[in-house]
Amino acid sequence: MKTRAERVGTPSRVKIMTGIYNVRNYVGLGVLDRGETTFAQLLKRAGYATCVVGKWQLGAESDSPRHFGFDESCLWYHSRRAGRYPNPRLDINAKPVNYTNGEYGPDVINDFACSFMEKNRDRPFLLYYPMLLTHCPFEPTPDSADWNPTSPGSKSYKGKSKVNLADGMSDGDAGCDSPNSKIPTPRLDRLASDLGEKKDLSSKHPEVVQGLVTRLNQPYDSGRSVATSVKR
Repeated sequence: MKTRAERVGTPSRVKIMTGIYNVRNYVGLGVLDRGETTFAQLLKRAGYATCVVGKWQLGAESDSPRHFGFDESCLWYHSRRAGRYPNPRLDINAKPVNYTNGEYGPDVINDFACSFMEKNRDRPFLLYYPMLLTHCPFEPTPDSADWNPTSPGSKSYKGKSKVNLADGMSDGDAGCDSPNSKIPTPRLDRLASDLGEKKDLSSKHPEVVQGLVTRLNQPYDSGRSVATSVKR
């Protein structure tokens, strides 16, 4: 199976949401035409509970996620583009929420996703998760020796480049595998992304990043950002 991604984030998101080639419906960076039909709208009409978490970048209108078919949302880059990793500033169900007590953005989002799945485990549901990780800026995580819970986040675009990539994700860790959870942890079969990155990225699972490093703005088969996980 081949999984490919466009060279820039928004076109990938538009294509995934609508199933249409960008030449037919791409408007511009950070925008999804509100006249488009999304897979979330179709599943919602079919009776699914729907949720989107992670990176939005598809419209700053407060009702944008709900308009495109999502009942619930926990998002970065919805109404604003602020810090996403330490002490993140997110939009939860269209309301801005600022975290200031050492929270880590991906953990907040994972918890929201797991809560949604647990709440809807006895009915059909859709969870769409375009991840914040592993997009720059590359910053320490709560598992890093140099993690700083008071940090407001990197002031540079790239941040720290010496990071381990997707180590938890490559183990299939959805963060919902508590003993009381009835939600099976999916196996990560395929990871696709958009932007080529720096040559000093590393992982304890080299196969995850094999083929990652490429020239910027070239589509490729494995990588980072706009991740697509396919369970077979």
